[in-house]
Amino acid sequence: MPPSYADYRITSPAAGADAGSGPAWVAEPPSRLGRDGAVVVVDLGPLDEAGWAVLGHRLEELASIRSPRLPALIEAGREPRGGQSTAWASRDHPGARPVASASVAPGLAMRAIATAARAAHELHEAGWAHGDIRPGTVLLDGEEGLLDLPLAAAAALPPAVTRVVAPEDLDGAEPDRLWGAGATRASDIYALGALLHRQLTGTLLHPDLPRDPVVTAVQRVLVERPRVDASLSGPAGDLVRECLEPDPARRPATALAVAERLEQMAPA
Repeated sequence: MPPSYADYRITSPAAGADAGSGPAWVAEPPSRLGRDGAVVVVDLGPLDEAGWAVLGHRLEELASIRSPRLPALIEAGREPRGGQSTAWASRDHPGARPVASASVAPGLAMRAIATAARAAHELHEAGWAHGDIRPGTVLLDGEEGLLDLPLAAAAALPPAVTRVVAPEDLDGAEPDRLWGAGATRASDIYALGALLHRQLTGTLLHPDLPRDPVVTAVQRVLVERPRVDASLSGPAGDLVRECLEPDPARRPATALAVAERLEQMAPA
């Protein structure tokens, strides 16, 4: 565990240890910020001057998107680490945990995913696609849902396509993403469907992914049709199948539409 990033003092790993983009840590913020309580610092990896300029512009855009369903981006910086210049960003909600980090009742999971879908819609309306919706980036703060900031998308520079924490994280990757297409509204809706399937059934659309090397996992998602668990029926099953339609035009038109349907069907 690093002792610090800039003048943030690291105290422990963040819940889930990934925080959606890279190694993440709970930290005490510097007094200059005048903030009470801890924050999360996310390591975004090494970046050269050109990469940092691009990232800085993207983070400015991201910080301008205000939503109670997204953690607030506090600030970002670079510092020497391991012989390279490493970028980092800090955000609030240090106690939020990934929705898959503990046993979560179906109703709570559906409400959390609905909130994440609303947050994704707000990003879409601001010209962003999240590009990394998965169990590690949909968060619970108590019983309130959050969608973690798309820091992975902000920090990814060409020729990067998507970031893989573990092979099973590719379960929600639309195949077109892996062919090199950028993240879109439609690919985020596909990912929401895959996440809903995983939370309600406990199974993957591609069940063999956890045993695959990353290269094999990518090939599997490209050529293998997703397998929806036969036990998933009714309105939730219909929604999952619509989100996973191979033709993006046949998926729900917006993430907001996904959220509204989930809110209607989620048990109290």
